[in-house]
Amino acid sequence: MSESNPDLPRFAAEYAEKEIDLFDLLGVDALASKKDIHRTWRKRTLKLHPDQAKDNFDAEKWELFERARDVLSDANARAIYESSMKAKLLRKQERDAMDQERKKFADELEAAENAHRMKQQAQDQQDRETLQKERERLAEAQRMRDEERKRQAEAEQTMDDLAEAKRRIKERKEERARKKQAKESMKASGQPKGPANGVVLVPGDYVVETGTTTKQYWELVCDKLRAVQAVKNINQEDAGSEQFRKAELQVQEIRRQIAEAETKYRQEATAPRADGSIHASINLQIDDFFVRNEFDPQTRIACDSFAASVSCGRKCIPAQHQGYCSYTVFLPTRHILQFRPVQFKLDMQVCCEARKIYGALVPTTSYMGTVNAQALGGSTIRGALHVYLQDVIPGISLEALRHMPCFSPKHRRNLIEDLADIFATGFHHGKPPKPATNGSQSVFSRGMVGSSLAERLSLLQALHGPESKYVEQVQQQAEVIESKMPWCFTHGDLVPANIMVNPDTGHLTGLIDWAEGEWLPLGTSLYGLEEVLGQVSADGKTFEYYEDHLCLRARFWNRFAVLAASSPPIFQPRSFMEHVRTGRTLGILLWRGIAFDDGKIDRVVSEDRDELEIFKLRLFLEAPTPPEFNWRHRAWLSCIWVLRFVFYRPPSAKSLAVEDKVAKDKITEVDIEYGGKCVAD
Repeated sequence: MSESNPDLPRFAAEYAEKEIDLFDLLGVDALASKKDIHRTWRKRTLKLHPDQAKDNFDAEKWELFERARDVLSDANARAIYESSMKAKLLRKQERDAMDQERKKFADELEAAENAHRMKQQAQDQQDRETLQKERERLAEAQRMRDEERKRQAEAEQTMDDLAEAKRRIKERKEERARKKQAKESMKASGQPKGPANGVVLVPGDYVVETGTTTKQYWELVCDKLRAVQAVKNINQEDAGSEQFRKAELQVQEIRRQIAEAETKYRQEATAPRADGSIHASINLQIDDFFVRNEFDPQTRIACDSFAASVSCGRKCIPAQHQGYCSYTVFLPTRHILQFRPVQFKLDMQVCCEARKIYGALVPTTSYMGTVNAQALGGSTIRGALHVYLQDVIPGISLEALRHMPCFSPKHRRNLIEDLADIFATGFHHGKPPKPATNGSQSVFSRGMVGSSLAERLSLLQALHGPESKYVEQVQQQAEVIESKMPWCFTHGDLVPANIMVNPDTGHLTGLIDWAEGEWLPLGTSLYGLEEVLGQVSADGKTFEYYEDHLCLRARFWNRFAVLAASSPPIFQPRSFMEHVRTGRTLGILLWRGIAFDDGKIDRVVSEDRDELEIFKLRLFLEAPTPPEFNWRHRAWLSCIWVLRFVFYRPPSAKSLAVEDKVAKDKITEVDIEYGGKCVAD
């Protein structure tokens, strides 16, 4: 029952015009109520219902009864119907009272009006049908367009899948060809051969102490092969479990002895020699760099020639510790030369920005040009190596200091306080993610990580372990990170190998390898703090914090809080620490949750492929977070800020230049032997 049908007034007028008596049709009088009309309608249409009439169902008659019920039940439509019927009766009475001639004229006029009305109604009906057909045509055309678009998308997806499959097949073929070419190149260059059972090429005649006896390395390898074969034989013979367990223990013991021998040989190989000569393992590291980047190892000759031309023919020595992304050579002066492939080249704007903010802790970098490089096999030119000249940062890397007997808790305390100074310096030079309304701070350009935070957070959703809740927390703060948190210039690879320290005191002397430096949210690089508070275990599978790591954390945050208080524009105690915690979690997820496969960042870490990284990720996320400031902290920091605001004057450009010159003068002349101990990135 559609009492609110907007067509009811039109139906009422049409039935009145056609002189259809709806009251008589339903068997009610003009005073019948709505309730009486519905009751009478049910009685009259009982036999007309489709269920009763079945094959004799008259749709037009059923529709007429329904419309009669609706018109007489609706007050507005009923009023229109009654007024129209009264008007018809009045006109009929007037015509009956007319004389014959006037009645004829009235009938003709009424007939003309009726004819015009019928014509107009027919035209309206035709227009409605035309409109309905046009709508159906447009809907069909849209459906066909959608189907065509879907078909094209499926075809494009099929072509993309096919192209991707071909690309992967091509990559696998190229990878096999590169490995084969690398092996042939290594053979052609006369590299020393060694056993393929470990990551270290140990000479076969290297003497190893095994308890009370001594053996050569090749004898240990043979013992391992015999022990493994014994285990296989026991499996085939279905011997007892006790015999099998003893055989397994024998294999594990021999593997332990081999691992200890390789570790000892590595330490001896990387130790500096008194005559300044280069150990064979250094050459292996260098050749590995060239082969890994698809360069012929002979390309090293071109790099050494370039270094000789820069040093005016004086002797240049490769660094004892070669980095993953570059080939590093020490010059006779206080400088080093780095040769980098195009995918690892430095952004000079980043180097200048880092030097401007962190001063003498960042090496001065100059671009020296390129060196043409040969592809594997030496048949074709394969791009170029970009060359950079840098100052030598005094000291040794934290990675090297950790393995020295002199590394003590005092060294760690000094380093932690210096790191707090570094983070505070970056915070003081922080900028809002959006330009300030008064124009006091300029907009910075975002780097590779900063410009792809949304994509990387989406990639991190693939983590399904206990770390997934931290991903969800960071995603909930995505708007705050992008629009409200201060962004600071951040070192993109803050690991012990890139932290230079004084071996006598542990104080920080500099940060190297700024290739990945960029502007990132406050606290993003705090994953580096976790790296400093512990080290990788002896087996290389886990990470262990130092015993005093809780005290070191407290020392770091107390010093950082005091230093950060001198930046009033964006420092708000409660929101500040919330931002720091959010940035810390974001940094740990980005640097430890996404795998680094030779520069490819397209998957998250997994337990079967990245055992150490997944261990670090979970350990760092669950480590103690920065504490909240209580009311005493807030009052104390407010006093510090007021005092600094009253008495502190920012240094002039001239004074900064003088300080930089003094810092340079404090760096003593570095000879070749000392330079060889520095760690290259």
